[in-house]
Amino acid sequence: MATYLFRSILNYLLTLFLGLSCCGLGRAQTNSKADTLQVITNYEFAYPFWSPDGTQIVFQSNFTRNWQLYVRNQETNKIHRLMEHPGNDVTPAWSPDGTKILFTSDRDGDEEIYTYDLITKEVKQITNNTNRDIHPNWSPDGKRIIFNADRKDVVPEKLVICVMNADGSQVKIIKEDEHINSYASFSPDGKKIAFLKWMDKGNNGEIFLMNADGTGETRLTSNTTWDAWPTWSSNGDKVIYSSSQPGAFKICEVDINTKKVRQLTFGNDEDARANCSKDGRYIVFNRGASGKIDIVVFRILK
Repeated sequence: MATYLFRSILNYLLTLFLGLSCCGLGRAQTNSKADTLQVITNYEFAYPFWSPDGTQIVFQSNFTRNWQLYVRNQETNKIHRLMEHPGNDVTPAWSPDGTKILFTSDRDGDEEIYTYDLITKEVKQITNNTNRDIHPNWSPDGKRIIFNADRKDVVPEKLVICVMNADGSQVKIIKEDEHINSYASFSPDGKKIAFLKWMDKGNNGEIFLMNADGTGETRLTSNTTWDAWPTWSSNGDKVIYSSSQPGAFKICEVDINTKKVRQLTFGNDEDARANCSKDGRYIVFNRGASGKIDIVVFRILK
């Protein structure tokens, strides 16, 4: 009875928070090439990721003090929690076929990669070792997972980029050098990988590309400030990322062929961790303001 009552109160409060924040904010600046549709949360809700059909968004929230995963239905505005346990579940990614959520959790004592089956409700641990395995994402066909692992056997300790089969087998390091390389994601055709490289002894971050096997590294951005959290446009011709070049972090995109950069969001708030809908019409991202983290949906204007 107590558990049922707690769930009911939690769902009510989450729906109340959501209802208070689901409001149109009007058009963005005319030169932004994007249009603010709605702020969909008003607590610390982070790392949003679209479902393949664009009807739902999965994200993490510390509403219950530890980070848990939630799904919001864009049509009904209702949200629900995926799992209940005392650990922290973070950085969710929806599988290309829409049946699973990939995420990192510390439920076994250290950070490992798991999947949650949306049909069977089964949680499956994919990695199990003494390293931190974090920032997972899917290949476009859902057969492989790209992620970060830390290297505790080197000094200074650093992150490398790894690829493995979706069942956790055949783990392979594809990017390891003198820098920290992180937040990697496959292009929609699976041929390229965008990732963040920490430069200048960790004082600067830039966006790089490489082939799916880790070869052919090329640099996309070049600033004295931070460019981070890369993701792909739906057609794969641009990489969407956050840049602190404008002063506060703003969502930008860079053409992978011409390297032309276009700023998408403006204002004084911090915009980060974007994800593009499969139809290419919308991006969802975090907006940090007034000591909280919101999730914001933008429509991309051509």
